[in-house]
Amino acid sequence: MNIIRISNVNIDVNIPLQESCCCYGSFDGFHLGHMELVNEVLNQNKYKKACLFFSKPFSLLFSKSIHANSLIMTIEDKIEFLEKLGFDYVFIIDISNELITLDYEKFIEKYIVKLNVKKVVVGNDFSFGYKGLGKSSTLLNYPDKFETVVKDILVIDDLKISSTNIRNALLNGDIDLANKMLGRYYSIKGKVIHGLANGFKLGFPTANLTLLSPYIVPKNGVYSTLFEIDDKKYLSMTNIGTHPTISELKEKAIETNIFNYSEEIYDKEVRLDFLDKVRDERKFDSIEDLKSNLKQLKETISAKYEKLV
Repeated sequence: MNIIRISNVNIDVNIPLQESCCCYGSFDGFHLGHMELVNEVLNQNKYKKACLFFSKPFSLLFSKSIHANSLIMTIEDKIEFLEKLGFDYVFIIDISNELITLDYEKFIEKYIVKLNVKKVVVGNDFSFGYKGLGKSSTLLNYPDKFETVVKDILVIDDLKISSTNIRNALLNGDIDLANKMLGRYYSIKGKVIHGLANGFKLGFPTANLTLLSPYIVPKNGVYSTLFEIDDKKYLSMTNIGTHPTISELKEKAIETNIFNYSEEIYDKEVRLDFLDKVRDERKFDSIEDLKSNLKQLKETISAKYEKLV
């Protein structure tokens, strides 16, 4: 797969590009709506398969939210995802002042015509160029240069499937909704670090994670999870929060109790898939109450998801 990073709007692409069918968007998450575009590309055989996305979603560019730099998927995640699907080209456009002020006609010339894209695939909410003046319908005006396919927005539970709604679901702890919109389990990648060993003292040792990238961290609570290490997955339960019953922290931590696993894994990189939310974070009346609850949760998760591993 060829990865072409474009850091300036005036850059020349000096490698020969074969004619391609390309989907365009920010693609933060590659949710079910995005997959409508992706599958349109994959299901044709006339052209090379390509995807163009921006280094940062435009919806977050001017956001003042404290979560504006948090992502559902990193650039590296997207590249890995597209490579597994068999894409030939990935075009990544770095966000710049030049790009933001580029008019839509020049956008078409530089990022469609110059890249030798012969079939463009977009959602009907796609906009591009200065102030978003270029719309998906605008692309239909250039049939002599390229074919355009416009896909409708998908809805689930009366909500538009969008990266914004997935973000909100994660921040609200609604893993079920986020996973429905993604069409798969939400996942993050991290490295195992040393913690306070409180889980070990309780009889539920945990792997403490520090994120490898600025992923969105779901709302504080306990979650059923899949813990992937060395290409093997294990059922687990993950606490996100400050564990208020014992040694309360000033900042939230991500701590995972891995079922049927006891190896030394400090400094290893791992992946965590979120299956569902088990309960909110809470303060128990005693350590014994906490231990009893954890035992019950582990039994419930094991019974519910035993076929996943």
